[in-house]
Amino acid sequence: MKIGKWEKIDEREKLAETKIFSVWKQKKKSLISGRCGTFASVDAPDWVVCIPTYIKDGITYVVMVRQYRHGSDSITLEFPCGTVEKGEANEAAAIRELEEETGCHSHSMPIKLGSVSPNSAFMTNRSTVFLFKDVKIEVEQHLDENEEIEVVHLPLNEVISKYIADEKECDNSIMATASFMYLRHMNLIKQIQ
Repeated sequence: MKIGKWEKIDEREKLAETKIFSVWKQKKKSLISGRCGTFASVDAPDWVVCIPTYIKDGITYVVMVRQYRHGSDSITLEFPCGTVEKGEANEAAAIRELEEETGCHSHSMPIKLGSVSPNSAFMTNRSTVFLFKDVKIEVEQHLDENEEIEVVHLPLNEVISKYIADEKECDNSIMATASFMYLRHMNLIKQIQ
């Protein structure tokens, strides 16, 4: 079957507005089949994910955050992450989020590992992953009003293993994608022949 874009038939209509995202609907028509439908989308700010690393005794460590997540009603182990504020560059957001959540800072520039759509079926935002090297805790956490975050230092191999093993605490798909991007950046994924 041939596929193609869908044409917008009417203006988007906002269905809901929250502190974090807004929900919209819009009627569209297939340029191939002529079928029409009404589709929902979620507008959320872009996200950044930080992989903050340092080397101790020849082992690469990563600074992680453990926190309660309301959507899954669970405590998760994640890379520090957060939303990009309006008018803020992704790199600046990553530096800010890393410092706010962990108190860490790196004196070298973060390395962009990649950017993905969290769920292109209905979400309009992007998630960008940055690698930070040689981080050090230099300031106190500056958490948002309802954030409660435990900072955890773990060997990076242990963290990657947790995501590969699909441990309950490590089932966030964005964090799994960030792990993949790190492995790809470090040339630790063998070419598929």
